[in-house]
Amino acid sequence: MENEQLIKNLILVNYPTAVKSGQAENYQALFADKVTYIPDGAPQFNSNAEVGAFYSQMSSKFKIDPELEINELKILDSGMDAIVVGKSHANLIPLDGSESSLHHFRLFWILTKETGEWKIAKQIWNTEPQG
Repeated sequence: MENEQLIKNLILVNYPTAVKSGQAENYQALFADKVTYIPDGAPQFNSNAEVGAFYSQMSSKFKIDPELEINELKILDSGMDAIVVGKSHANLIPLDGSESSLHHFRLFWILTKETGEWKIAKQIWNTEPQG
């Protein structure tokens, strides 16, 4: 149960806090050293440094305010990996003063324990169909 709570805290508290911070190092710290990061409508990134650079690019244009939810969480038998499926409702507020927009994404994470701490090893997100 402790691992489940740590994972929920990572996804529901630490992740949105890091995104809202506007600081790439805070966001990057959520991810494992070896990571696969596949954002909707952007190329795949394969390193922690690439994730940080992508976040820096986004945060230079937008203030991002996400609300996350977990729909499924499974800790694998090894106790060292977990699968999380969820959703994000993210308000993107352009720094140029133009109108903000709300984006809905489905998210798939594979988490791993790296030096005893849960980190995101894989993150895949795509646009949630509306209507």
